[in-house]
Amino acid sequence: MKTKKLIALLFAILLGFSLSAQVKGKETRSPEEMAQRQTEKMKLELQLTDAQVAQVQQINLKYAMASEQMRKAGGTPEAMKEQRKTESHQKDAELKSVLTPEQYAKLEQIREERKAQKK
Repeated sequence: MKTKKLIALLFAILLGFSLSAQVKGKETRSPEEMAQRQTEKMKLELQLTDAQVAQVQQINLKYAMASEQMRKAGGTPEAMKEQRKTESHQKDAELKSVLTPEQYAKLEQIREERKAQKK
């Protein structure tokens, strides 16, 4: 009888750890955290100057906040997809004006590589 209780207790503990790990993996980040993370990644990958980092940070924050508002507002999936697409094009245009042609080309290359990895 004690063995069954011990096994049940161990199972419950393991289940608790498993569930907490799943919840931690899906933590939502604030728009500021998302923008900061994106900017740091771009800084390393594209060798941004300090001036570019500040501009890219503002662009990333602007679109992270817009994305958060869109997520909270809800709406139809089709409308949200269209809005994301429009915002993505606008963000690209803004980034293109900040980055050098070489940096922008490298950004496009990185995006293509990530897209290929997802498939």
